[in-house]
Amino acid sequence: MSRKKPIKKKTKKLFRFQFFLLGIFLLPCIFCSFWAILQLSTAKHFINGLKESEILAYFLGGILLLLISHFLGFGKKIFLYLYVLGHELTHALACLLCFRKVKGIKITSKGGHIITSESNFFICLSPYIIPFWTLIFVLASFFFPEMRNSPFFFAILGASLGFHWFWTWKMAFPEQSDLLEYGFFFSVSFIAQVNLLLIALSLSIISQTFSIQQFLYQTIENLIFLGEFFSQTFFQTFN
Repeated sequence: MSRKKPIKKKTKKLFRFQFFLLGIFLLPCIFCSFWAILQLSTAKHFINGLKESEILAYFLGGILLLLISHFLGFGKKIFLYLYVLGHELTHALACLLCFRKVKGIKITSKGGHIITSESNFFICLSPYIIPFWTLIFVLASFFFPEMRNSPFFFAILGASLGFHWFWTWKMAFPEQSDLLEYGFFFSVSFIAQVNLLLIALSLSIISQTFSIQQFLYQTIENLIFLGEFFSQTFFQTFN
Protein backbone atom coordinates (compact mmCIF):
# COMPACT_ATOMS: atom_id res chain seq x y z
CA MET A 1 0.00 0.00 0.00
CA SER A 2 1.25 3.48 -0.74
CA ARG A 3 0.16 6.93 0.43
CA LYS A 4 0.31 10.27 -1.35
CA LYS A 5 2.06 12.20 1.44
CA PRO A 6 5.00 10.41 3.09
CA ILE A 7 5.55 10.74 6.85
CA LYS A 8 8.70 12.56 7.96
CA LYS A 9 11.45 10.31 9.33
CA LYS A 10 11.49 11.82 12.85
CA THR A 11 7.71 11.54 13.14
CA LYS A 12 7.80 7.96 11.87
CA LYS A 13 10.42 6.97 14.49
CA LEU A 14 8.30 8.51 17.27
CA PHE A 15 5.18 6.73 15.97
CA ARG A 16 7.00 3.42 15.81
CA PHE A 17 8.27 3.77 19.38
CA GLN A 18 4.76 4.56 20.64
CA PHE A 19 3.35 1.58 18.78
CA PHE A 20 6.20 -0.59 20.10
CA LEU A 21 5.02 0.26 23.64
CA LEU A 22 1.48 -0.66 22.64
CA GLY A 23 2.82 -3.96 21.34
CA ILE A 24 4.39 -4.68 24.74
CA PHE A 25 1.07 -3.84 26.42
CA LEU A 26 -0.68 -6.35 24.13
CA LEU A 27 1.59 -9.27 25.11
CA PRO A 28 -0.20 -10.15 28.38
CA CYS A 29 -3.55 -9.70 26.59
CA ILE A 30 -2.46 -12.16 23.89
CA PHE A 31 -1.23 -14.68 26.46
CA CYS A 32 -4.40 -14.43 28.57
CA SER A 33 -6.70 -14.62 25.53
CA PHE A 34 -4.91 -17.74 24.29
CA TRP A 35 -5.04 -19.19 27.81
CA ALA A 36 -8.78 -18.47 28.03
CA ILE A 37 -9.43 -20.28 24.73
CA LEU A 38 -7.49 -23.31 25.99
CA GLN A 39 -9.34 -23.28 29.31
CA LEU A 40 -12.80 -23.04 27.75
CA SER A 41 -12.13 -25.41 24.84
CA THR A 42 -10.76 -28.14 27.11
CA ALA A 43 -13.65 -27.92 29.58
CA LYS A 44 -15.51 -31.22 29.87
CA HIS A 45 -18.93 -29.88 28.85
CA PHE A 46 -17.40 -28.21 25.79
CA ILE A 47 -15.63 -31.38 24.62
CA ASN A 48 -18.74 -33.50 25.18
CA GLY A 49 -20.79 -31.02 23.15
CA LEU A 50 -18.32 -31.03 20.27
CA LYS A 51 -18.24 -34.83 20.09
CA GLU A 52 -21.87 -34.75 19.01
CA SER A 53 -21.52 -31.66 16.81
CA GLU A 54 -22.07 -32.15 13.08
CA ILE A 55 -21.32 -28.45 12.64
CA LEU A 56 -17.79 -28.89 14.03
CA ALA A 57 -17.10 -31.77 11.63
CA TYR A 58 -18.06 -29.68 8.61
CA PHE A 59 -16.25 -26.58 9.93
CA LEU A 60 -12.98 -28.45 10.55
CA GLY A 61 -13.47 -30.37 7.31
CA GLY A 62 -13.56 -27.06 5.42
CA ILE A 63 -10.31 -25.92 7.04
CA LEU A 64 -8.66 -29.30 6.40
CA LEU A 65 -9.75 -29.39 2.75
CA LEU A 66 -8.30 -25.91 2.21
CA LEU A 67 -4.95 -26.91 3.74
CA ILE A 68 -4.76 -30.19 1.80
CA SER A 69 -5.51 -28.48 -1.51
CA HIS A 70 -2.76 -25.93 -0.85
CA PHE A 71 -0.08 -28.45 0.09
CA LEU A 72 -0.98 -30.61 -2.90
CA GLY A 73 -0.70 -27.56 -5.14
CA PHE A 74 -4.33 -27.54 -6.32
CA GLY A 75 -5.45 -24.11 -7.47
CA LYS A 76 -2.30 -22.45 -6.17
CA LYS A 77 -2.45 -19.56 -8.66
CA ILE A 78 -6.16 -19.07 -8.08
CA PHE A 79 -5.69 -18.98 -4.30
CA LEU A 80 -2.82 -16.50 -4.63
CA TYR A 81 -4.90 -14.22 -6.86
CA LEU A 82 -7.88 -14.47 -4.47
CA TYR A 83 -5.58 -13.57 -1.59
CA VAL A 84 -4.16 -10.52 -3.38
CA LEU A 85 -7.64 -9.45 -4.50
CA GLY A 86 -9.06 -9.79 -0.99
CA HIS A 87 -5.99 -8.13 0.53
CA GLU A 88 -6.20 -4.98 -1.58
CA LEU A 89 -10.00 -4.75 -1.42
CA THR A 90 -9.76 -4.97 2.38
CA HIS A 91 -7.30 -2.06 2.35
CA ALA A 92 -9.76 -0.13 0.20
CA LEU A 93 -12.71 -1.01 2.46
CA ALA A 94 -10.74 0.09 5.53
CA CYS A 95 -9.95 3.40 3.80
CA LEU A 96 -13.65 4.02 3.20
CA LEU A 97 -14.52 3.09 6.80
CA CYS A 98 -11.92 5.63 7.97
CA PHE A 99 -13.26 8.27 5.56
CA ARG A 100 -10.10 8.25 3.43
CA LYS A 101 -10.05 8.48 -0.34
CA VAL A 102 -8.82 5.62 -2.49
CA LYS A 103 -6.85 7.23 -5.32
CA GLY A 104 -6.04 4.03 -7.17
CA ILE A 105 -5.85 0.28 -6.89
CA LYS A 106 -3.80 -2.35 -8.71
CA ILE A 107 -4.28 -6.10 -8.46
CA THR A 108 -2.28 -8.81 -10.22
CA SER A 109 -1.50 -12.45 -9.45
CA LYS A 110 2.01 -11.35 -8.36
CA GLY A 111 0.90 -8.62 -5.97
CA GLY A 112 -0.93 -5.35 -5.75
CA HIS A 113 -1.30 -2.03 -3.99
CA ILE A 114 -3.68 0.81 -3.36
CA ILE A 115 -2.96 4.53 -3.34
CA THR A 116 -4.61 6.59 -0.61
CA SER A 117 -4.25 10.19 0.49
CA GLU A 118 -3.77 9.20 4.14
CA SER A 119 -3.36 6.00 6.10
CA ASN A 120 -3.44 4.67 9.67
CA PHE A 121 -2.61 1.43 11.44
CA PHE A 122 -6.12 0.01 10.89
CA ILE A 123 -5.88 0.57 7.12
CA CYS A 124 -2.38 -0.93 7.03
CA LEU A 125 -3.24 -4.03 9.03
CA SER A 126 -6.86 -4.55 7.96
CA PRO A 127 -6.17 -7.49 5.57
CA TYR A 128 -4.55 -9.41 8.42
CA ILE A 129 -7.44 -8.96 10.86
CA ILE A 130 -10.49 -8.95 8.56
CA PRO A 131 -11.22 -12.26 6.78
CA PHE A 132 -12.48 -10.64 3.57
CA TRP A 133 -13.92 -13.73 1.87
CA THR A 134 -15.56 -14.90 5.11
CA LEU A 135 -17.15 -11.46 5.42
CA ILE A 136 -18.45 -11.61 1.83
CA PHE A 137 -19.81 -15.13 2.39
CA VAL A 138 -21.57 -14.20 5.66
CA LEU A 139 -23.09 -11.07 4.11
CA ALA A 140 -24.34 -13.17 1.18
CA SER A 141 -26.02 -15.55 3.64
CA PHE A 142 -28.30 -12.73 4.80
CA PHE A 143 -29.73 -12.53 1.29
CA PHE A 144 -30.05 -16.33 1.11
CA PRO A 145 -30.90 -17.29 4.73
CA GLU A 146 -31.60 -20.91 3.78
CA MET A 147 -27.83 -21.30 3.30
CA ARG A 148 -27.34 -21.13 7.07
CA ASN A 149 -29.50 -24.23 7.57
CA SER A 150 -27.09 -26.35 5.55
CA PRO A 151 -24.03 -28.01 7.13
CA PHE A 152 -22.11 -26.96 4.01
CA PHE A 153 -22.49 -23.36 5.20
CA PHE A 154 -20.13 -24.23 8.06
CA ALA A 155 -17.77 -26.10 5.72
CA ILE A 156 -17.41 -23.00 3.54
CA LEU A 157 -17.14 -20.83 6.66
CA GLY A 158 -14.31 -23.04 7.92
CA ALA A 159 -12.56 -23.05 4.54
CA SER A 160 -12.75 -19.24 4.23
CA LEU A 161 -11.43 -18.70 7.77
CA GLY A 162 -8.72 -21.30 7.17
CA PHE A 163 -7.80 -19.39 4.01
CA HIS A 164 -7.53 -16.16 6.02
CA TRP A 165 -5.45 -17.65 8.84
CA PHE A 166 -3.15 -19.64 6.56
CA TRP A 167 -2.36 -16.76 4.19
CA THR A 168 -2.06 -14.26 7.06
CA TRP A 169 0.61 -16.49 8.60
CA LYS A 170 2.29 -17.17 5.27
CA MET A 171 2.45 -13.55 4.13
CA ALA A 172 3.23 -11.93 7.50
CA PHE A 173 6.67 -13.41 7.96
CA PRO A 174 8.55 -12.27 4.89
CA GLU A 175 7.94 -8.94 6.75
CA GLN A 176 5.45 -7.25 4.44
CA SER A 177 5.72 -3.48 4.06
CA ASP A 178 2.28 -3.17 5.70
CA LEU A 179 3.70 -4.64 8.89
CA LEU A 180 6.77 -2.40 8.91
CA GLU A 181 4.79 0.83 8.63
CA TYR A 182 3.96 0.97 12.36
CA GLY A 183 6.66 -1.43 13.51
CA PHE A 184 6.79 -5.18 12.96
CA PHE A 185 6.52 -5.99 16.67
CA PHE A 186 3.32 -3.98 17.22
CA SER A 187 1.80 -5.20 13.94
CA VAL A 188 2.31 -8.89 14.76
CA SER A 189 1.04 -8.37 18.34
CA PHE A 190 -2.10 -6.57 17.15
CA ILE A 191 -2.78 -9.16 14.43
CA ALA A 192 -2.36 -12.00 16.95
CA GLN A 193 -4.77 -10.41 19.45
CA VAL A 194 -7.50 -9.71 16.90
CA ASN A 195 -7.22 -13.16 15.35
CA LEU A 196 -7.54 -14.75 18.80
CA LEU A 197 -10.82 -12.84 19.13
CA LEU A 198 -11.79 -14.19 15.71
CA ILE A 199 -11.02 -17.75 16.84
CA ALA A 200 -13.15 -17.21 19.95
CA LEU A 201 -16.00 -15.89 17.79
CA SER A 202 -15.70 -18.94 15.52
CA LEU A 203 -15.88 -21.29 18.52
CA SER A 204 -18.98 -19.48 19.76
CA ILE A 205 -20.63 -20.12 16.37
CA ILE A 206 -19.86 -23.83 16.16
CA SER A 207 -20.50 -24.61 19.85
CA GLN A 208 -23.47 -23.83 22.09
CA THR A 209 -21.25 -24.20 25.17
CA PHE A 210 -18.70 -21.54 24.19
CA SER A 211 -19.62 -17.86 24.21
CA ILE A 212 -17.83 -14.57 23.65
CA GLN A 213 -19.01 -13.41 27.08
CA GLN A 214 -17.34 -16.43 28.71
CA PHE A 215 -14.18 -15.80 26.72
CA LEU A 216 -13.96 -12.12 27.71
CA TYR A 217 -14.72 -12.89 31.36
CA GLN A 218 -12.08 -15.65 31.46
CA THR A 219 -9.52 -13.41 29.72
CA ILE A 220 -10.07 -10.66 32.32
CA GLU A 221 -9.78 -13.23 35.12
CA ASN A 222 -6.50 -14.45 33.63
CA LEU A 223 -5.17 -10.88 33.37
CA ILE A 224 -6.01 -10.25 37.03
CA PHE A 225 -4.33 -13.52 38.05
CA LEU A 226 -1.26 -12.70 35.95
CA GLY A 227 -1.04 -9.20 37.44
CA GLU A 228 -1.32 -10.55 40.99
CA PHE A 229 1.26 -13.24 40.28
CA PHE A 230 3.86 -10.80 38.95
CA SER A 231 3.20 -8.20 41.65
CA GLN A 232 3.60 -10.82 44.41
CA THR A 233 6.75 -12.17 42.75
CA PHE A 234 8.16 -8.65 42.50
CA PHE A 235 7.51 -7.78 46.16
CA GLN A 236 8.85 -11.12 47.38
CA THR A 237 12.01 -10.63 45.35
CA PHE A 238 12.77 -7.05 46.40
CA ASN A 239 11.55 -7.15 50.00
